[in-house]
Amino acid sequence: MKRQYYITKPAHLANLKSDLDDMGSPEFGYHVEVKTGQRTSKQRNAMEVYFRLVAEDMAARGMDMRMVCTLPITPTQANIKENIWKPVMKAVTGKISTTELERDEVSEVYMHMAKALAEKFQCIIAFPEKRR
Repeated sequence: MKRQYYITKPAHLANLKSDLDDMGSPEFGYHVEVKTGQRTSKQRNAMEVYFRLVAEDMAARGMDMRMVCTLPITPTQANIKENIWKPVMKAVTGKISTTELERDEVSEVYMHMAKALAEKFQCIIAFPEKRR
């Protein structure tokens, strides 16, 4: 028997638990695959703000992109995304477009990029969060 469950509310989880109880103990166990879904629009917006903040910090220090890649250009939001984020993203997730990222992968890519920027350039920028 093969069933899929999309759990987005506590009631969905309760339904899954109930169905598992009804099935009893399977001979070989259960296979569970967890997917967090595509990155959210809030994450997309925060990524763009992060790229801009990194670019502003690097430009204020007089850095240019040759310090992180081979291009002799001033850091901008767009080239931070294309020349730093996307190569890190591809190395970490194997994905080539930010639209393919799942929610948890945004955090994973950020952590790798932030660590490298902090260690190599002392560029420490927190990932933007919506203030309440």
